[in-house]
Amino acid sequence: MTEILQATETVDVRRPESQIAASIARTFPDHIPLYACAALFTAVTLIISFVYDTQLPWGAAAFFLGALAVFAVFALPLFALWQLFRLWRASAVHPAVALLSQFADTFCTGNRAGYIFHSLIIFVPLMICFAAVKDVIPFIHPFSWDTSLMRWDQATFLGHHPWEVLQPILGFPLATASLNFLYDLWLPVMFGCLFWQAFFGANDGLRLQFLLAFSFAWFIAGNLLAVVFSSAGPCFYGFLHPGQPNPYAAQMEYLQMADSHWRIWSLDVQNALWASYSKSAFGAVSGISAMPSMHVTSAVLMALVGWRTSRKLGLALGAFAFAIVIGSIHLAWHYAADGIAGIALALLFWWLAGHIARRWMARTTPQ
Repeated sequence: MTEILQATETVDVRRPESQIAASIARTFPDHIPLYACAALFTAVTLIISFVYDTQLPWGAAAFFLGALAVFAVFALPLFALWQLFRLWRASAVHPAVALLSQFADTFCTGNRAGYIFHSLIIFVPLMICFAAVKDVIPFIHPFSWDTSLMRWDQATFLGHHPWEVLQPILGFPLATASLNFLYDLWLPVMFGCLFWQAFFGANDGLRLQFLLAFSFAWFIAGNLLAVVFSSAGPCFYGFLHPGQPNPYAAQMEYLQMADSHWRIWSLDVQNALWASYSKSAFGAVSGISAMPSMHVTSAVLMALVGWRTSRKLGLALGAFAFAIVIGSIHLAWHYAADGIAGIALALLFWWLAGHIARRWMARTTPQ
C-alpha cells in the first residue's frame, strides 16, 4: 500500500511520449518469439489466400479492436473504482490525484505501454489469419471426417453417442439453457484472459507462455489441423448426409423443444453458420469446423494460466473449462473426440510454449 501512497512522488509524466517509446524498445526482445509466430502464420495465410483466391477478412481486425474497446470501457472504470477504494482505505490525502498518478505510472512508465503496443501489432494479424483460413476450410478440404468422428465417439462410449449419455442428467430445458449461457460466455472470458495477459501480465515467463500457447492453438489447431480433419459437427450432420440415418436427429429435436421453453441461442448461431456456408458468404457469422474444438482448447489454456496465477482462479476457470467441454457435446456443437483432442492439444501447446518461454526469458532477462 505504501507504493500507492507514494505514487505522486515517484512518477514523472513530463515527457510521457519518451517514456512510452523507451518502454516499446525495452520490451521488444521479450516479444520476438511472438513476432516470429505472427510472421510465420501470416506468410502461410497469404499463400493460402493466393492459392485459393480469397480475400483477407479485414473485419476480423475490426472485431478484435472493437472487443478491446469494449473491454476498456467496462474494465478500466471498474479498475479505477477498485483503486480509489484502496486509496481511500489507505487514507490517501488526495485519492483522485493519486489515482491519476498511478494510471500514469501504469500506462506511461515501466513496461505496460510496450506490452500494449507489441500485443496489438502481433495479435491483430493473427486474428486476421485465423478468420481467413477458418472461412475457407470446407473449400480447401470438404467436410469428410464427421462419420469417422461419430463412430469414434460411439466406440469410445461403448455403443452410445456421448449426448445420449449426458441426456438423463442435462435433458431439461432449464439445465440446457443454463449450460448454453455458460457456453456463450466463452468469448468474453477468452478475450478477457487474452487482454489480461497481453496488457497486464507480469514479465515472469508465464505471460509469454500463455500468449505463445494461445497463438499455437488458434493457428495450428484452429486452422491447420481443422483443415486436415475437416468436419462440421453433430448439429450439421443431417445436412451433410441427407437421406441417411442421422444419429443426432433426436438431439436436435430436443434442443428445439428446449428452445420453446428457454432461449437456446446456439440454435440461432448454428442456423446462421449453415446459411452462410450454403451461400458461400463470409459474413460476421461464418466459418464451420468441429475438429479440434477451439472452445475446449482455449478454455483449458485459460484454466492453466489461471491455476498458475492463483488456486481460486484456477478452480474457477477449470470449472468453466469443464462446462465448455460438456456444453460442446450437449449443444451439438462438437463430437466428444473434438473435445478430447482439444484438451490434449492445449496441454501440448502449453508444454511447448513453456519450454520456449523459459529458454527465451533466460536469454533476455538480465542476470
